[in-house]
Amino acid sequence: MATVFFMKFNRHQGAMLADEMSWHLGFKYGYRPSRYGDNILNLLDIDFSINNDFSAIYGGVGFPCFHYEVVRKSQKMIKENPSSTSDLNKMSDLVKDAFQNVHQRYISDKLNFHFGFDMDELNQSKFNRNEKDYDIKQDGVLQEAKRIVKHQGDFDGAVRIFNNDGVLLGYDRTNGINAYHIDYTGRGLDFAYPFDAIGPGKELATRVFADVQCRMQLPQRREGFSLSDGLFLLLNCGVESYDFTIKAGGYFQIFIIDGKRELIQEMNREINDHRIHLTAEIIRAFRWGFISREIAQPMMEKLLLENQPWEPLEKELFEKTNNPMLLRKYLMGYKPENTPRSVIGGRTSEVRG
Repeated sequence: MATVFFMKFNRHQGAMLADEMSWHLGFKYGYRPSRYGDNILNLLDIDFSINNDFSAIYGGVGFPCFHYEVVRKSQKMIKENPSSTSDLNKMSDLVKDAFQNVHQRYISDKLNFHFGFDMDELNQSKFNRNEKDYDIKQDGVLQEAKRIVKHQGDFDGAVRIFNNDGVLLGYDRTNGINAYHIDYTGRGLDFAYPFDAIGPGKELATRVFADVQCRMQLPQRREGFSLSDGLFLLLNCGVESYDFTIKAGGYFQIFIIDGKRELIQEMNREINDHRIHLTAEIIRAFRWGFISREIAQPMMEKLLLENQPWEPLEKELFEKTNNPMLLRKYLMGYKPENTPRSVIGGRTSEVRG
């Protein structure tokens, strides 16, 4: 199960960040985690986003196959309803319908596996097989089937049906950056605060963000963050959660939305290669006190906003740190010892600028 972090920097710019971890069947069946999943997917063609100043990306936590099906259904429904591509609110309604359709299919598959009828047939209390009608009237069958539908108690497969959450982050000309939280119960407009997350580790990341925002004056909050400052804070939140959450793994994947198109001409930019991995290591070096923000943030900009190659910047990182050998050990997996944690405490303003 991945964690998806998303943030509205200002009216026109935002980003979504996720790790690559997924547990296909959980601990019960002894499966090992995979660390290669794409947990954020673009719902729109890149050229369409550029030509229409519209962006829509979907992030999901839970069972990966569930979310891939939601995205495929959403993309099909969007093509059949072109009016939704000018209003993120309309599109979120389509994505919610796709999510609930997939959820209901999973429940129907479970009912068919055990009883031979689906969810609609259960609601009708009868089903037809080989041109013959059968009433569903046995109390034990009805009770167990309804227990599955209502998720009352644990049963095999419940995790992949019910433990799924999604978020739609996007941009349209009228409303700017917005996000919608989506699950099988419905959808809700997000961004009561500029930052949110779904999945394990949300509380850790939220604490880092809250520690920064609580020190901002009202005019600063209304103004928001620049693209660079917002990315730097979002990555600090993500790295903190990643490093202290057992269900995080793999590389980070990030989608950056720039409605202003000041720094990202393609409107959306996805990065999930060595550049984002090195960026995470730069953030760790900053948080451990090996480099200052004045070194870390420009390096982040070069990697994520300027698309510079990672090799020279990795060399630069170790040249500018005050203890390259110790930093290398920590990045290899040795536990950091006696590193300054004041970035989270007394020097939190350093994260924002």
